[in-house]
Formats: sequence, C-alpha cells, structure tokens
Amino acid sequence: MSECYRVGLTYADGDSGPDSVVLKVAATDPVSRQTGLSLGLYEREVRFYTDIAPQINGPVAPCHHAGLDAETGAFHLLLGDAGPAVVGDEIRGATVEQATLALTELGRVHAPLLGDTAMANADWLNRESPLNQALIGQLYAGFSQRYRDQIAAYLDLNGRYNPGLTAAGIPADAVTTSGSGVDPHISEDNARIQARRVAAVRGIPLDRVEQVVKDNTDGRFLGLLGEPGVNVTKLNLALDR
Repeated sequence: MSECYRVGLTYADGDSGPDSVVLKVAATDPVSRQTGLSLGLYEREVRFYTDIAPQINGPVAPCHHAGLDAETGAFHLLLGDAGPAVVGDEIRGATVEQATLALTELGRVHAPLLGDTAMANADWLNRESPLNQALIGQLYAGFSQRYRDQIAAYLDLNGRYNPGLTAAGIPADAVTTSGSGVDPHISEDNARIQARRVAAVRGIPLDRVEQVVKDNTDGRFLGLLGEPGVNVTKLNLALDR
C-alpha cells in the first residue's frame, strides 16, 4: 500500500550528510491507496514518526521530514537509510540470534510508553478498523489485477493436475515471489499444489512426493515465529535420489 525509494545524495562543497535516504510515499495504485487511507495506515505511520518516535530511544530510523494529506491519502516520509540491513523472511523465519535481537530491540521501542495514558486515548491509534467484506473484495480485485499474468501462468502450469483450482486458491507466495532463487522456500500450500504436477512429470507416485515435501518442510521458529516453509532445493535433491 506504499512505495519506497532509496535516494542517493550529493552535497555542495563543505556540506556533508548521509550518502542516501529512503523516501516512502503512498501507493500509485488507486485501490491500494484507498485501502491504506480507509484503514488509517498512512496516518498511523506518519504520526508514529512525528508523535511517538521522538519519545523513545529504540531502533527507529531518523525522520527528516513527514507529511500527510488526510483527504487524498498522499503522504511522505523521508527516513534515514537502514542499509545494509535486510528485510526478514516471513516464510523461512529467523535464527535464534536474529529472534533474540529483534525481541530485545522491540522491548526498547515499547517499554518507554507502557502505561502512557495519552497514547492509550489517542483517537488515531484506537479507532475501529473499517475492514469489511466490501473492502476485502476491493483488495482481492486489486491483487488479481496486479498479478494477473502470474496467476494465469500458475493456473496454466498446475491447473490440469489440480481439477477445480481457481485463482482464489493460489497461495500468495506462488505469484508474488521474484523467482530469483535467493530464498529457496515456498509455502506448504504452494508445494501441495505443485506436488501433483511433479509426480506426473517425474512419473513417480504422488504419495512419495508428498512425503518428501513433508520431510523437507521447516517448521515455525521456536514453534511460534514465521510460517512453515518447504525448502525446494532440498526437495528436488531428495527426489533426484
């Protein structure tokens, strides 16, 4: 529902500053922008940096400038660049060291405002969500439009092996991942759908493929964090044996 850009900076002689900053703005897609506006997400993020961040001493990017048009949903945040930090993987989860660090830093963010009555009574933090069936329908329509080519390709590849498979039944990671191979994990639902095609193409029993999928599924970290994911690299090596 938003877009981020890394902006490289140069300075006049004698001036200095960061090599880059991150500019975050509202989505250009009208449906996504309206959703962010309706849910109050844009206001909450902007006001976090203007109202809350100055009161805490945690791992929060410095905010150089912020602005919000509550009528149109247009907003901007000019933030310090967190690079070379990378975004966590929701499917693969985290290592023990990463989870320990994350929870420690989250404590630093939350602790200073625990019991703060002003925050507890802030309307912009505590309003009811307008999420309803109509809005869900808009979100799905926007998703289907944005990823229509990937959805069509996935159905063409797997539909014949999964009678009754529709666009609504395709796992999100099947159409939103880059295919770069950086992360070898896919969701369990994605693996189950593809198992029928793999069994047919390789000429092996479906139950064998499903067992190999099960054997190469990594569970949630500590049973709580992330989502179970199937390691495709290990899966294919096991099937080749």
